[in-house]
Amino acid sequence: MYDDDHPADGAAAGDSDESNTGNVDRLGPDSRGQWLITTVGSQHLWDCDTNTYLRMPGGGRQQFPYDRQPVTITRVDAWPVVGSTFFLWFDDPVQPVWLEHYRRSSLIASIEPFRPTDGEGEVAGEGDGDGEGDGEG
Repeated sequence: MYDDDHPADGAAAGDSDESNTGNVDRLGPDSRGQWLITTVGSQHLWDCDTNTYLRMPGGGRQQFPYDRQPVTITRVDAWPVVGSTFFLWFDDPVQPVWLEHYRRSSLIASIEPFRPTDGEGEVAGEGDGDGEGDGEG
């Protein structure tokens, strides 16, 4: 269930007047900056400038290969939209020619600008559960 054709209310990251200072309702191919996406139980850092993704599973959530490690996004089948899900692909960092992984999120609660703190790259308040999936293609 990926609802990319349904317009979201509010601003989209990458709008010409966007200053990366407030929450947005969606990301897309023209988005810029770093964004913290909060789902039902995990957080995800999308860096639209470097085309990288990092998953930070919440407590008690299933762990997947390469969690808490930035990986380069190779394609996006469903961009993040609040109230919907995202679906992305990345090459295996160790065997990029032979193995590809995907991430499918649970429902997205918010998309907000990422502001690193002293523990840069770490996000406080990780959630406690979601229905995310991992796979190999």
